[in-house]
Amino acid sequence: MSFHEKYDDKILHEKMLQEKNDKHRKVLKMIDKYSEEGVLLEKRIKKILEDEDDPILARMSQIIVVIDNLSEAISDELDNGILIDPAGIK
Repeated sequence: MSFHEKYDDKILHEKMLQEKNDKHRKVLKMIDKYSEEGVLLEKRIKKILEDEDDPILARMSQIIVVIDNLSEAISDELDNGILIDPAGIK
């Protein structure tokens, strides 16, 4: 492989990485908005149920945590190059 071919491959790889990162930034904004809406929904559910120990609230809290963890994973990928674990539900 010649110098020019290696250079072209590097440029192509960097362009593809930039496009992926741009898409991930866009998705991150959407997920963060979804997370905010989830918190508001949780508050409304609490008001309706009037019971902090209701299992619906426990499940809702878990959903919010999973969404927030995904947001954090995307941010870590964009900021630090840390790959996102596809099975990373914590």
